[in-house]
Amino acid sequence: MNLDSDWTKKLWTFDHLRQFAAVRGDLALSVDFLKSIQVVPYEVVHIPAPDYVNTNLDPDKIPAGYLAALAYEWDSDGPSTPLEFVDSLRPELRNSPERDVVRDALSEAGKAVA
Repeated sequence: MNLDSDWTKKLWTFDHLRQFAAVRGDLALSVDFLKSIQVVPYEVVHIPAPDYVNTNLDPDKIPAGYLAALAYEWDSDGPSTPLEFVDSLRPELRNSPERDVVRDALSEAGKAVA
């Protein structure tokens, strides 16, 4: 497998991901969705989930590697739509209204947040 390691650093916008997700509702796994829009190379079979929840994501600069790790973790709970997966990122975006509530709840639960 000869992968360009830079793919994990490529940045994606939340709005761009939502636009793609709206038209790719036929895919039941988030990883397949990300592969279909070339966020994740087809050769990638797993990326470990981060050991923290990022509650400070820039909605205009979401790293592909972070998206891939979240997708593999998300898919372990079963099938969903691409739009459900992308919308699950909202509380992690630094400008979302849900962010502070989620950040406080995670901190109180002893979870690492970034």
